[in-house]
Amino acid sequence: ILIGYGYQKVMSLNWREIVQLRGGPTIFLVLIILIYYIIVLLLLAINDKKSHVVGLRRLILVRSTQLCLLLLLNTISYAFFSHIKSLPESAASKVSSPAFVGSSALQVGATWLATNSNEESLVGTNKFCVEDTLQFCGDPKFFGVSAMTRIQIFIEGPSRSVGYGGDDETLYPAWAKERLDLSRGFADNPTAEITAKLREYGVDWFYLFKENTTNRNWEPYGTVKYENTEVAIIQLNDK
Repeated sequence: ILIGYGYQKVMSLNWREIVQLRGGPTIFLVLIILIYYIIVLLLLAINDKKSHVVGLRRLILVRSTQLCLLLLLNTISYAFFSHIKSLPESAASKVSSPAFVGSSALQVGATWLATNSNEESLVGTNKFCVEDTLQFCGDPKFFGVSAMTRIQIFIEGPSRSVGYGGDDETLYPAWAKERLDLSRGFADNPTAEITAKLREYGVDWFYLFKENTTNRNWEPYGTVKYENTEVAIIQLNDK
């Protein structure tokens, strides 16, 4: 296995840069291949004390099988060890975010919320992909906030959450309409009644998209804990 790993490691080198010959490195590569197979054949001949009592046909079969297994192990060894070697680097560069999470401002806001809230937190939002004011949003199946934060959302993606209705909110059941009204109400014009109802449902935080509301003051019902150009992370107060 070590010989096979070493062989493939040597073969993977950039021989065109190592060997500066007009004819290229072909003769060196052929020589390396020959040396490798000679070593493999010599390995098969080690401890061959009983070969004289085995028939020629049987011996050829055994040797062919051993040769195939050895070559297979040698081929696998390089891929296996290379994979093991790359694991630390792969783990360090692994991105935990989903493929589509929006702009960097949204990602930073989501990271802040995920870091500073509890796993049991319930988060409200004001982006449902059915508003005319939104510049970009695929459809009402959007689950961007929950995808970015990995936290349970009060209501998101109403078309998929409800199961029917699409963009037509008049077709949504009463519970979905109530949650949409409470979420938009807190974002646009928070009141003690709206806040109390959200807190009753267990909503702790509000992930607010600024593009979807002109309001910029949620006191005394909510305190902005983080803010950037696109989002505001608001913690609901018990009032």
